[in-house]
Amino acid sequence: MCGASSQQKEAYGNVKSLGNTLRGAFQTIFSKNQGILDMLEGALGSAVRGGASAYGFSAGEDAAKRGQATEQIAQAGTQASNVVRSAAASRGGGNTFLPSGS
Repeated sequence: MCGASSQQKEAYGNVKSLGNTLRGAFQTIFSKNQGILDMLEGALGSAVRGGASAYGFSAGEDAAKRGQATEQIAQAGTQASNVVRSAAASRGGGNTFLPSGS
Protein backbone atom coordinates (compact mmCIF):
# COMPACT_ATOMS: atom_id res chain seq x y z
CA MET A 1 0.00 0.00 0.00
CA CYS A 2 1.43 3.32 -1.05
CA GLY A 3 0.38 6.75 0.13
CA ALA A 4 -2.04 7.85 2.80
CA SER A 5 -5.06 5.75 3.66
CA SER A 6 -8.56 7.17 3.38
CA GLN A 7 -8.72 7.56 7.17
CA GLN A 8 -5.45 9.51 7.16
CA LYS A 9 -6.70 11.75 4.36
CA GLU A 10 -9.96 12.31 6.22
CA ALA A 11 -8.09 13.09 9.48
CA TYR A 12 -5.86 15.58 7.65
CA GLY A 13 -8.93 17.19 6.12
CA ASN A 14 -10.50 17.48 9.58
CA VAL A 15 -7.37 19.12 11.01
CA LYS A 16 -7.20 21.53 8.08
CA SER A 17 -10.90 22.33 8.43
CA LEU A 18 -10.44 22.96 12.15
CA GLY A 19 -7.61 25.35 11.37
CA ASN A 20 -9.76 27.25 8.91
CA THR A 21 -12.66 27.34 11.39
CA LEU A 22 -10.37 28.68 14.12
CA ARG A 23 -8.91 31.26 11.75
CA GLY A 24 -12.42 32.47 10.86
CA ALA A 25 -13.47 32.59 14.51
CA PHE A 26 -10.31 34.49 15.48
CA GLN A 27 -10.88 37.00 12.69
CA THR A 28 -14.44 37.56 13.87
CA ILE A 29 -13.51 37.86 17.54
CA PHE A 30 -10.26 39.79 17.18
CA SER A 31 -10.92 41.81 14.02
CA LYS A 32 -10.23 45.05 15.89
CA ASN A 33 -7.09 43.64 17.49
CA GLN A 34 -4.98 42.56 14.53
CA GLY A 35 -1.88 42.28 16.73
CA ILE A 36 -3.53 39.63 18.88
CA LEU A 37 -4.67 37.72 15.80
CA ASP A 38 -1.18 37.83 14.31
CA MET A 39 0.32 36.55 17.57
CA LEU A 40 -2.19 33.69 17.81
CA GLU A 41 -1.74 32.68 14.19
CA GLY A 42 2.02 32.77 14.62
CA ALA A 43 1.89 30.60 17.72
CA LEU A 44 -0.64 28.10 16.36
CA GLY A 45 0.22 28.20 12.67
CA SER A 46 2.87 25.48 12.62
CA ALA A 47 0.65 23.09 14.58
CA VAL A 48 -2.28 23.70 12.24
CA ARG A 49 -0.14 23.33 9.10
CA GLY A 50 1.76 20.31 10.41
CA GLY A 51 -1.18 18.54 11.99
CA ALA A 52 -1.33 16.76 15.31
CA SER A 53 2.20 15.35 15.00
CA ALA A 54 3.90 18.69 14.30
CA TYR A 55 7.06 19.17 16.35
CA GLY A 56 6.58 22.89 16.93
CA PHE A 57 10.17 24.16 16.93
CA SER A 58 12.43 25.15 14.07
CA ALA A 59 15.89 23.59 13.92
CA GLY A 60 17.44 26.75 15.39
CA GLU A 61 14.91 26.96 18.24
CA ASP A 62 15.39 23.27 19.00
CA ALA A 63 19.19 23.62 19.09
CA ALA A 64 18.94 26.66 21.37
CA LYS A 65 16.54 24.91 23.77
CA ARG A 66 18.68 21.77 23.87
CA GLY A 67 21.84 23.82 24.50
CA GLN A 68 20.12 25.74 27.27
CA ALA A 69 18.91 22.50 28.88
CA THR A 70 22.41 21.01 28.67
CA GLU A 71 23.90 24.06 30.38
CA GLN A 72 21.29 23.97 33.15
CA ILE A 73 21.88 20.26 33.76
CA ALA A 74 25.65 20.83 33.90
CA GLN A 75 25.18 23.66 36.41
CA ALA A 76 22.91 21.49 38.55
CA GLY A 77 25.51 18.71 38.49
CA THR A 78 28.24 21.14 39.54
CA GLN A 79 26.10 22.45 42.38
CA ALA A 80 25.31 18.91 43.55
CA SER A 81 29.02 18.02 43.53
CA ASN A 82 29.82 21.13 45.56
CA VAL A 83 27.16 20.25 48.12
CA VAL A 84 28.55 16.74 48.50
CA ARG A 85 32.12 18.08 48.86
CA SER A 86 30.99 20.63 51.45
CA ALA A 87 29.13 17.99 53.43
CA ALA A 88 32.14 15.70 53.37
CA ALA A 89 34.50 18.51 54.39
CA SER A 90 32.28 19.54 57.27
CA ARG A 91 32.63 16.10 58.81
CA GLY A 92 36.29 16.62 59.50
CA GLY A 93 39.49 16.93 57.42
CA GLY A 94 37.70 16.41 54.13
CA ASN A 95 38.79 12.82 53.64
CA THR A 96 38.44 11.38 57.15
CA PHE A 97 35.41 11.01 59.37
CA LEU A 98 35.51 12.52 62.83
CA PRO A 99 32.63 11.68 65.13
CA SER A 100 30.90 14.69 66.57
CA GLY A 101 32.36 15.88 69.84
CA SER A 102 35.90 14.81 68.91
